[in-house]
Amino acid sequence: MPMRVLIINPNTTAAMTATIVDAMAPHFPAGTDILAETAPFGPPVIASRAGFAIAAHAVLEAYAPYHGRVDAAVIACFGDPGLAALRALSGIPVTGLLAASLQAVSGSRFGIVTAGAAWKDMLCEQIALSGGKDDCAGIEILSGNGLDVRNDPDGALVQISAAAKRLQAQGAEKVILGGAAMAGLAERLDFAAVDCLQAGAEAVFATGAMPRETQPPGSKGLAAALQSLLDG
Repeated sequence: MPMRVLIINPNTTAAMTATIVDAMAPHFPAGTDILAETAPFGPPVIASRAGFAIAAHAVLEAYAPYHGRVDAAVIACFGDPGLAALRALSGIPVTGLLAASLQAVSGSRFGIVTAGAAWKDMLCEQIALSGGKDDCAGIEILSGNGLDVRNDPDGALVQISAAAKRLQAQGAEKVILGGAAMAGLAERLDFAAVDCLQAGAEAVFATGAMPRETQPPGSKGLAAALQSLLDG
């Protein structure tokens, strides 16, 4: 029986979900059955701490109807909203694009190119929690946000190349392209870049599962599937 993986897009842009699936599909083990879900509510692009918090809730609601039907899940956002919670709630292997990318560059000095000004501090915090702060040469932020990158990939490539050169000058041995909007751009660059979507696909089935935890009853206002999962 093929392994089944759920790709969750934490923002509400359905066209981005399709792009993510197309980019990740070739990198899963042969025969993997791929399912995908777009966040049922929240921002079209995650570009603030509030958007990140909303997206974490949306990830849990997006997953809940699939519980017991999939073997693993990928949170397809370079920032991993809801990652720890979904790991604990689902009891299956779950990774996010940041976690998988940090795993891919483990042991090397690395830099990150991403979009969205609010992400720099948020990513620094998460990298520090992961223990990778000393290996991070820097984070370069492109102008605009993820949707801008998706809508103008040629313009983004110019920015990415310049940013990568700055990171390499700071000692980065590997450069992570951080963001689902950068799908397919790594292969168009003249240097070896880490594609976060490829990293997510390659890492998820090797990620260990956590024991499931439940929430005491009494929550209000949640979707029925999530409420049932929390209670059970």
